[in-house]
Amino acid sequence: IFENFSQVDYNKPLLAFKEELSKEKIFDANPPREFKANLKPFQADGFKWMKTLRATGNGGLLADDMGLGKTVQVIAFLLYLKEQEKLMPTLIVLPKSLIDNWINEINKFAPTLSKNLYIHTGTGRYKNEKIIGKFDIVLTTYQTLTKDQMILGKIDWEMVILDEAQHIKNPTTAISNAVNAM
Repeated sequence: IFENFSQVDYNKPLLAFKEELSKEKIFDANPPREFKANLKPFQADGFKWMKTLRATGNGGLLADDMGLGKTVQVIAFLLYLKEQEKLMPTLIVLPKSLIDNWINEINKFAPTLSKNLYIHTGTGRYKNEKIIGKFDIVLTTYQTLTKDQMILGKIDWEMVILDEAQHIKNPTTAISNAVNAM
């Protein structure tokens, strides 16, 4: 069967799709040139997996132990999208205590991403979806998302990324409803 795989008619669309994914470097585990770190093998697998999910139109859950570098994998993925000119407004929802960590990690590993990054928190935050939607990456807290879901819900987000997703484990909370609405 495997010797004839490329000759079987029903496999031709799959082979064409695989070829298209290969052209877009989906199966390449190496991060973009501008990425300022080396990914460990399991991080490279996560990076490649996120690219595959996006290319196939699926969402996913990147879960592993604390401290193994989920943030750095996501940053490598966002930089890959930027390099491919496919980074559209992306919303990252996280606890307030992690905002500085995300900013530091972006500045350290992918400084070009920080050029079009917006932190949507505090009393001085923008209340206009057209302004917010012009940023490549928007960081906000779960609480701010709940308060501003009518504004943020008008933006056509490329992706919504949840850090510490256990904040939405109870499906009846306002936070969970706001995230699901995105």
